[in-house]
Amino acid sequence: MVSRGVDRSGRDAGTGAGERADGDAGARSEERLGALTDAVGTFDGRSARLARVVAATGARPAGSLGRLDEIGWQVAGILRTHRVRPLPVVVSVLAGDHGVAEHGVSAHRPESTARLFAEIVAGKAPVSALAARAGGRVEAADLGIRTDTGDHRYKVGNGTADISRADAMTFGRALDAIEAGARFAREVFPAGTMAACGEIGVGTTTAATALAARLLGADPRDLAGRGSGVGEETVGLKARLVAQALERTSGLGADPVRQLAALGGYELCGNVGAILAAAARGCLVVCSTAA
Repeated sequence: MVSRGVDRSGRDAGTGAGERADGDAGARSEERLGALTDAVGTFDGRSARLARVVAATGARPAGSLGRLDEIGWQVAGILRTHRVRPLPVVVSVLAGDHGVAEHGVSAHRPESTARLFAEIVAGKAPVSALAARAGGRVEAADLGIRTDTGDHRYKVGNGTADISRADAMTFGRALDAIEAGARFAREVFPAGTMAACGEIGVGTTTAATALAARLLGADPRDLAGRGSGVGEETVGLKARLVAQALERTSGLGADPVRQLAALGGYELCGNVGAILAAAARGCLVVCSTAA
């Protein structure tokens, strides 16, 4: 079972749409996010090297596990210890809806997000079983589902605007969502845990494709995928909508928070904050997504 609470801030959780940041946006962004980024420690190369030495003195040949050995050495550097032990696992799931979903980019209707969120909260979703098998637990939060789920702790908006036509949310709300994700992480990730960060939301892979295409300078047709299991025709639709969103925001500039506001989602912004805060707490962050 995942616990839910009520936000006492009195924040209005209405839909955020297409305002652009003003000239002071970059400075405000740096001021509000500086504490998050500054708290993240550096990779400890000494611990990684010592982990290699420890492996070389063991019974099996050093590096015999291939990529698994390399991951182990990387984990040693992240956790800043050459003797890595099994870590407690916490799986986080942030949720939000997307206006672009109204185009039919998913195998599911937009209202499906709230239903899946309820299953996760009740401990009845597949992620709940997988986490339990790893000895972990699941923590979920509604950052931007378009309906009222009863979870107002970190709620920032009721779904985004359609990114093919307007910015997903305002710049300020993107910052709010990042900070909400950071608060969530501080509350659910004990120091030194494995933090598995994910998200749900009908249309989230379309928004993620738009962000990836913009940040990587890639063609949306090379990145758009089946997501929820859609066919080739829908994959093509996703790519076209992403191309429209990229064209609409072509003069946006390089500020990553502006990009999140224009093309992202509340749960994607939230995971930016959650990942930074988890890293600052010395957690091993694991992420996975699909387009």
